[in-house]
Amino acid sequence: EPFVQVASDNRRYWNKPDDLGNNKDSSGYRALAGVRFNQPNVLKLDIFGGYLRQRYVEDAFQDVSAPAFGAALVWRIADRWTLNAYLDRTVEETTVLNVNQVSGAITPASSFLNTYTGATLAYRFTDRLFGAVEASYSRAEYQGIDRTDNYRGAGTSLTWRVAKMLYVQGLYQYRGLDSSVPNENYAKNLVFLNFGIPLSR
Repeated sequence: EPFVQVASDNRRYWNKPDDLGNNKDSSGYRALAGVRFNQPNVLKLDIFGGYLRQRYVEDAFQDVSAPAFGAALVWRIADRWTLNAYLDRTVEETTVLNVNQVSGAITPASSFLNTYTGATLAYRFTDRLFGAVEASYSRAEYQGIDRTDNYRGAGTSLTWRVAKMLYVQGLYQYRGLDSSVPNENYAKNLVFLNFGIPLSR
């Protein structure tokens, strides 16, 4: 199925100006065209492309104009294996700023263009025991300042459905940042033990 989508993106702040005396209100849109493919119980795939634009009230903030694209995939590879994957590009709000080391002048970014992708491969051991591995990547291109951040992620989980309304999950995640700004990089390892009540059967 072919499809088109046009979305208005208007952002208004309750409290303005902000701490730096700026009004970050903006107006924009995202226009897309794509194709959706569905093979019941096997494959669902959306692929789309188009254009996005965000214009800011204050002339000091850099407007955003860029191609937009993305995809979403749900693929039942085999009886016990499922692959979920995605790709998207959006304009995100930010409080990141640049401070000139010589003059001390402060330049806030208007926003950042976020391009992100990821995938999760899940395996069903039994009707009550599930495992998954995941990987993700995102690139944040800040508008109005010279900065780009690259985020990486990976993880694995094991979920046990103890009862109809209770599950227990062990989860490991890695998160890392490579930034064009010195001393901003990091890498962290996270371990969680989660207890949850599912909202569906």
